[in-house]
Amino acid sequence: EAISFMVFFGDTKLDSGFALAPDLPYFISFFLAKNESPDQIYYGNYWQEGGRYLCIPCDGSIGKTYITEIDLSAKFFELFGKKQLPVTALGIEVDVQTTEKVNGRHSKAFIKRVELF
Repeated sequence: EAISFMVFFGDTKLDSGFALAPDLPYFISFFLAKNESPDQIYYGNYWQEGGRYLCIPCDGSIGKTYITEIDLSAKFFELFGKKQLPVTALGIEVDVQTTEKVNGRHSKAFIKRVELF
């Protein structure tokens, strides 16, 4: 994944599961990928209780612009089994691992616009 967009909910910080990783509120992280499944809910190495990672989209296309619409209330309930808490933060995560060159470039992505309703 080159980039992911994270939405944080509420202000109660949940245990990360690792002393050197900060405790964070509930979050959903949306990422682009090539070999993952769009129907799969992914868990990271940390934040097992409050973090969920979703691949949207997962076709690995290069040079495309994606528009993704998500009902955050419904998705939060689906993932955590409770009513959505208020959105309290937005974040962008980037992959800092060495990536292979494709068409002469390393992994590259950007977020053009975010709208919350």
